[in-house]
Amino acid sequence: MWFVFAGGIALILAVSLLLLPTVRHMRLALRTIKVALKLAGEDALPEAATVLFITSTPGEAEFACGGTLAKLLERGDKMYLAVLTDGRRPAMPMEFFRKRAIVRRRSQQEKASAVAGFTDTLFYGLHRGSLSGNEKAVAMISTLVRELKPKTIFAFDPDAPSIEPDPPAAGAIAGLAAARSGQTDEIFYYMTERPNVIVDISDSFEAKLRLLSHFERSFGWRVGFRPVLDRVCSRYGRALGVKYGEGYLTSIVKKDD
Repeated sequence: MWFVFAGGIALILAVSLLLLPTVRHMRLALRTIKVALKLAGEDALPEAATVLFITSTPGEAEFACGGTLAKLLERGDKMYLAVLTDGRRPAMPMEFFRKRAIVRRRSQQEKASAVAGFTDTLFYGLHRGSLSGNEKAVAMISTLVRELKPKTIFAFDPDAPSIEPDPPAAGAIAGLAAARSGQTDEIFYYMTERPNVIVDISDSFEAKLRLLSHFERSFGWRVGFRPVLDRVCSRYGRALGVKYGEGYLTSIVKKDD
């Protein structure tokens, strides 16, 4: 087990790079900051148990946590995925195209989920842009957490800067649901600019790429997505002295009475 050291490098990417097909948006959020890091490898993963990923849109978990997903699958964890919105863009001019986008994004996620090893993927179909302050969504996810009893939840850092409101809102929903349900011990917040854990994914980076290939049309894979992803993960990795990493802010759940 590695020990805590100060002065690592962390990298934050805004939410939109999970959804937008242009590299321009991916590069907007790249920043270097000084943080204290608890070193990683296998010891940084949560204890083997039921794990729930709560995301705002299809592809979010694979982008932020694809290498970690591969490690959890290899270890035999029971993993579930909750996708809160349907991922469609409100600006799409015709209902026909909006419906096609929903079907396409869901199909992409279902294929990726099968490869990632999720026991089940639950689609809630909420409208994009509707998650902030959505008490109904909190109630739905609280019910899910009570049913699944995950010891660990993965979600977007609600305090991370974001071009779009849904991913941090989904992270806030995850935190409230975990506190209200009383079933979860810890949350691993991803896309954070204040990580205290970095997981070494040097041996699972290619698995991450394979997962993301299912979202090629949505992420603009062929117009430069891979180099940006390489840059993100390699900067996390350099903080550990390894090739690739994924960063998280871990938070112990304070359960409601």
